[in-house]
Amino acid sequence: MASIYNVQNWDSSNASTGWKKDDIVKKASDGTYWYAKKDHTNSGQPDMGSLYWDGNISVTVDGSAQTKPYFFWKPSYNLQTTHQPKVVELSYGDGYTQRLKNGINNDMLTLSLSFDNRSERESAAIFHFFKHLEGYKHFYFLAPAPYSIIKKFVCSQWNGTMVFKDNHTVTATLIETA
Repeated sequence: MASIYNVQNWDSSNASTGWKKDDIVKKASDGTYWYAKKDHTNSGQPDMGSLYWDGNISVTVDGSAQTKPYFFWKPSYNLQTTHQPKVVELSYGDGYTQRLKNGINNDMLTLSLSFDNRSERESAAIFHFFKHLEGYKHFYFLAPAPYSIIKKFVCSQWNGTMVFKDNHTVTATLIETA
């Protein structure tokens, strides 16, 4: 049975363990979580660019490379986007109104994603990803077309539905952050 609490520590002693798709491991050396992309027995450690592991991305912050969480699961096609630009509205006499954008990043993207017909293992991995970020820590995600760019998001709400045995639906709301 898949569980968001059943996380193995990855170290050299269990490196050659057989891994199943959506297994979750915590890398002892730096505390990062990694998710198996497919069944494998590869003994290579979870790292950037691995054929077998995902869940992190290397980004440059203030000139130095840092490892940050990356949400790599692909949502179902029923994607919903919301735009609600922040605008300041000034009203003057005679019905005249002036509108100005409020702030530099006044139009942040909100994505309502659904992951339909997912296995219990994949659902557990997705839930684990969101749970360990605790609803306030940011992560990176490749926003689907027509955006098609990696952006920084937070997810403070996600839900799961067990449709029937080993068939789950996960929904999540991702909010772009600066």
